[in-house]
Amino acid sequence: MKLSELKQIIREEVQKLTEALKPIDKKVVQAFYDKKSLEGKLLNTDGKTLDKLGMGSDTVAVWKGHKIEITSQSAVRSDDMILRYLKKFVPRGNFDDKSYKKYFNEVKLSESKAVDKVLYMADHGYGKLAGKTVDGMSANLFKAVYEKSNDKTKEKIQTMNEKQLYIFMTKLWSKFGKQVRI
Repeated sequence: MKLSELKQIIREEVQKLTEALKPIDKKVVQAFYDKKSLEGKLLNTDGKTLDKLGMGSDTVAVWKGHKIEITSQSAVRSDDMILRYLKKFVPRGNFDDKSYKKYFNEVKLSESKAVDKVLYMADHGYGKLAGKTVDGMSANLFKAVYEKSNDKTKEKIQTMNEKQLYIFMTKLWSKFGKQVRI
C-alpha cells in the first residue's frame, strides 16, 4: 500500500469521526431496533447486533432476549454519537439495566406493583387486577405500549393504582384492539 493511499484512508476515517451521524446510519440504528438487517457508512446490523465499521470496528450493541445490551468497548467520539442516538431513538425500557447504567450513568425508574402484575401476566398468561381477570393478550398489548412509551408517560402509568390501570387497559384495548392479530 502506498503512502498516499494510506493518508487517504486516514483522512476518510478522521472525516467519519468528526461529522455527525449520517441519515443512513440513523436508519441502521432504527433497523437494529426493528431487528432488520441494513448496512450504512459507519454502522451495520444483521438485526441481532449493531456493529461499527472502519478502522476501529466494534460491536456497539446486541439484543439479549428482549433487551438491548450495550457492548461498546472503545471510548471514541463516534461511539458517543452512536450511543447518544441509540438512547434518543430506543425507549428506555428496552435496554439492559446494567449496561445502560454503565454507559449513561442513569438509574431506571422503579415500576409499581400494579405494573409489575400486568407485565407478569403478559409473560405468564392471565391474572387478576383490581378483582377482575385480565387475559394474556390484553396484558401483552399493555406491555407493548408501556415499553414503547417515554419516561414521562411511564411515570404517569406507574402512579396508577390497580383499578385505574385496569380502566387504562380497557381504553387501550378499545383504541388498539382492532389492530391486534390473532
